[in-house]
Amino acid sequence: MPSPKPAPPRPKTAPSKSDGGKSAHKQPASQTNAERRGLEIFLRQRTGFHLALALYNDSLERASCIQKLNDALTAEKIELRVIDLLQSTGAHTLLDHVEAEVRSAKNDQRLAVMIINLESRVEYNPELHQPGSPGLEFLATANLHRELFEAACPFPLVIWMTELLERAIVKQAPDLWQWRSHVFDLRTRKRQVPTFTTPDGGPMHSDDDRLHPETRLQRLEDELAAYRNTGSRADEMRILNAIGLARLDAGDAKLARHDFAEVLRIAKELRNRWWEGTALGNLGNAHVGLGDARKAVKFYEQQLVITRENDDRRGEGHALGGLGTAHTELGNARKAIEFYEQSLMIAREIGDRRGEGAVLGNLGVVYGALGDTRKAIEFYEQFAAIAREIGDRRGESTTLVNLGTAYAALGDARKAIEFFEQARVIDRETGDRRGEGVALVNLGNAHAALGDTRKAFEFYEQSLMITREIGDRRGEGYVLWNAALVHNSLGHRVEAISCAEAALAIREAIEDPNAAKVRAALAEWRGE
Repeated sequence: MPSPKPAPPRPKTAPSKSDGGKSAHKQPASQTNAERRGLEIFLRQRTGFHLALALYNDSLERASCIQKLNDALTAEKIELRVIDLLQSTGAHTLLDHVEAEVRSAKNDQRLAVMIINLESRVEYNPELHQPGSPGLEFLATANLHRELFEAACPFPLVIWMTELLERAIVKQAPDLWQWRSHVFDLRTRKRQVPTFTTPDGGPMHSDDDRLHPETRLQRLEDELAAYRNTGSRADEMRILNAIGLARLDAGDAKLARHDFAEVLRIAKELRNRWWEGTALGNLGNAHVGLGDARKAVKFYEQQLVITRENDDRRGEGHALGGLGTAHTELGNARKAIEFYEQSLMIAREIGDRRGEGAVLGNLGVVYGALGDTRKAIEFYEQFAAIAREIGDRRGESTTLVNLGTAYAALGDARKAIEFFEQARVIDRETGDRRGEGVALVNLGNAHAALGDTRKAFEFYEQSLMITREIGDRRGEGYVLWNAALVHNSLGHRVEAISCAEAALAIREAIEDPNAAKVRAALAEWRGE
């Protein structure tokens, strides 16, 4: 019996909608004032280094609060220094900025130091974006320097952050985050949402893969509404980009394309060339997702020009990698390999191990498409080694799935099953429900290839349950299509048509470029 085509390493999820923040409500003014007074007491009474976090979601309210604090501290002969990272230039670390501010003070001057607009230096969703972005380096370096802050700043230090930024710091600078002694909640708008917990009883963040995509996006959209109300264009651009990346990861390339186009428009308005290049690259990614690789090439080429103008080697590597992906989709394997090799050279030159692993995995995909499965396996194994070295569990799971599909292509379904099971174990350990769904549909394909269709349908059913639970429409469509192929191979024409029709409805709804393949198969099975 012919084996169904293996699923891609990571299926995407469905379009997500929310009420645009309409259910957000004002936090009582008395509570906000109490938090501000608490922060004032912290700054007045604390001596020596102490780290506090100030949560906010309205930049105008933040400015007002800082002015009130400045007035109160001036009366106590304490000078409030505010470090605005949005206005700073150069590749300075967070520690550099703090040290420079403290050095400029008089020897007997008592200070209180605040950091604002850290968002401008942070990549909110590293696993969704091109690896190795400057934002990852900035937080990783701050995390590395955590023990040096005490000597550099013998005064209270406050970092203002949105809830989204705090989650990014928890992920990317956990040791620095643990140094906080106080958290002040100065948010003026809050959304009433249900509380979610992990199986072990811990808090589940709204960007957790185990949650429905709509829930994951609601807080992002709340923050976007707040920034639009205050007219903060730079903040609006950053949140829009994060929303686009989340939608792209969710398989909604159509809506993501509109988000990135808006980011590009704002970047041009602000004359920010770095963000312009980033938006162009993401537009390329969106068009690849929509099956329009030729248009994607144009965006990647524009991104490449900007990154070279800015001498942005990491961005240049991303653009070259994007061109490799687009040419892979166009069937230009040799040209794709040329671009990937250039991207790989840059990743190694700048020490970007995560980026290096991703390119090696992409090279494996190209060689697999060329029919050189053995060479593809070599690249996948290199990617797996790097993922384990740097603790990239998601990358490790992805490359294990790739190894499984490679061995399935060689006809070794039993070895493929071993890799899919290993990926499934990692996904369960990390709580990656989407990844678990991918492993399950691949296990179904492998068992179908062995002729064990009963077990294959069991895995498809489990995968289908997960994709529906987390709102993964693209994944749901892929499972249904694979089930249709198995039914057809068994001569179950009615069941095959039923599954294919359901798969087609989903693919058409999300503008999946593979919808045409399902449509053609349906016409054949119906005898049209």
